[in-house]
Amino acid sequence: DLALTPLVRLRRGLVLGLQLAALAALAAAAAAPWVSAAARDALALVLVVDTSASMLARDEADGARRLDVARQAALELVAGLGDGDAATLVVADRGARTVVPWTSDLGAVRRALERLEARHLGTDLDDALALAAGAVATAPAGPVVHVLSDGARPAGPARLGAPLRWIRVGTTGENLALVAAGLRPRGTTEPVWEVFASVLNAGAAPREVVLGLERDGLPLAARRVAVPAGGERVVTIEARLLPGPVSLRLRGLDGRPPDAQPTDDVVHLLVPRDTATPVGLAAAAPAPALARALDAAGARVRALRTDDLAGASDPGLRLVVYVGAAPPRLPPRDVLLVAPPGDVGPARRAGEVEGPLRVVGWDRDDPLLRWADLDDVTVARAARLELGPGARALVQGEAPDGAQVPLVVAWHDGPARRVLVAFDPGESTWPLRASFPIFVRACLVEAAARDPLLGTRPAGEPVLVPVAPGVATLEVTRPDGRVDRVAARDGLAVYGDTDRAGVYVARAGGREERFSVALLDALEARLAPGERLGAVDPAGPGDEGPRRRALDLAPWLALAALGLLALEAAAYHRRW
Repeated sequence: DLALTPLVRLRRGLVLGLQLAALAALAAAAAAPWVSAAARDALALVLVVDTSASMLARDEADGARRLDVARQAALELVAGLGDGDAATLVVADRGARTVVPWTSDLGAVRRALERLEARHLGTDLDDALALAAGAVATAPAGPVVHVLSDGARPAGPARLGAPLRWIRVGTTGENLALVAAGLRPRGTTEPVWEVFASVLNAGAAPREVVLGLERDGLPLAARRVAVPAGGERVVTIEARLLPGPVSLRLRGLDGRPPDAQPTDDVVHLLVPRDTATPVGLAAAAPAPALARALDAAGARVRALRTDDLAGASDPGLRLVVYVGAAPPRLPPRDVLLVAPPGDVGPARRAGEVEGPLRVVGWDRDDPLLRWADLDDVTVARAARLELGPGARALVQGEAPDGAQVPLVVAWHDGPARRVLVAFDPGESTWPLRASFPIFVRACLVEAAARDPLLGTRPAGEPVLVPVAPGVATLEVTRPDGRVDRVAARDGLAVYGDTDRAGVYVARAGGREERFSVALLDALEARLAPGERLGAVDPAGPGDEGPRRRALDLAPWLALAALGLLALEAAAYHRRW
């Protein structure tokens, strides 16, 4: 037993030491200590990727697109996340939309990034940052917002409630672009057209470029154009053109593309089959003055019956004229009503006014009367009209008793405009004045201008496509070959996916029409990357450095104390 005495003393000392160590660990845990530890880039990652037209510029290394560089940077950010982390993906062009809501499935975010393509639209990063702020408010952990954009159209400062990092892409501001284009007939019997375009030089040095007119890739005409730095130049080209699509294209003096952004270097135009405006005329009695005015205005008149709503709803018509009786339901086209005997829309007939009535005023700001002078027009008799909501008087007359009488009124019915003349022109001096054919021609011009398929439309604007009565579906083939189908109602179909420049083909009820879409955005053509994004300076993917987070040591100290007490118990009960 005496030989074991040193071991017993050693055991008692070990037990005491373990007890003291456990007590120290418990005391330290009670103090709730913590240390600063390195964290990963983000536990909840909000990715905002710019997919506007400027991101198609190939000014990055090896001719890469800006979008490709932004995509790779976003993929690297996602690769830095780990198990349990989350991410959401927002894309921004003219508007903003969430492509991937909050998810811990990082593979889904990577796949969405790999599928992203830029659209031929402008940029509005304000909408995207507003959407990002909503994502921050519902983030499953501490969020960080990363904006990947050229910042060519900077967003205003945003209160996100989270750190904001801007990864800037793009290297140059040199760009030539077509920002306006159109065509008009020369007014001869030959198919000679005047094609005009506005060329923008967004760069810092004057440039010379060739503007070419092409059909199916074959040159028809060309003009050499000198464009000052930061300025625009309007160019016109005269050419004999047959109906169908033609293209205006910018090329360098060597025949190559003039810059790294191909999207705004070409505009497709559609030469119409007929320059005459198709008009439907339903007249209860001969109206020679009106017929002469329509003929002088270049109308191609088709006779209709008043009750022929199907004929009046023909999508090929631009204007329908009713002389006398009008149907209770008007077609979905611009309509000119002359001396209707009853109520029409918000214009209620409340008897008749005997004249002579003298014109005392007219709306000179309205396109129908901008060039008309009605000072010496008098009317023998007119309907007394009471105007409801939406209707307004374009021409005011004065009765012999001094009462004010609306003589010409107008209102809108959806996209169509209704114009009502409250008297028979044959019972007035108006057909003897130059203002009458001017007014009739203005009605035709305005109706043709509202033709949704006429001219080249800016990308992103919805198109109202007229269809025949009873047609329920419109089929649209996009420039990229995708076929979309949209519902039609009451002779109209609304197609909104015009996010790619080119020629669209619309088919409905056995009828085929085309319309063209182009970028035509002077702001988007200015490619110079922004210096700041609101109040945020640009940063690279690795510029932000490691994030720090507080690491709580109390649970670990308590666990250590428990382990020391277990060792103490084992040492105390062990026999040596």
